[in-house]
Amino acid sequence: MTIEVPYRPLPVDQSDVRYAHGPDSAVQPGVPVGETIELHWSESAIYPGTSRKFWVHVPAQ
Repeated sequence: MTIEVPYRPLPVDQSDVRYAHGPDSAVQPGVPVGETIELHWSESAIYPGTSRKFWVHVPAQ
């Protein structure tokens, strides 16, 4: 089943948009923290001349 909804463009300025984190996003006592690694990729064969920055979280276990 497909449901169609009307297109609504997003407001141009979203600088005041903030996303609330849930309680599971907070540091919990006794839970290993892990590590977040920042990577940069600039060797795209499909989109030459572009670059990407991304992050990967590696759990402590």
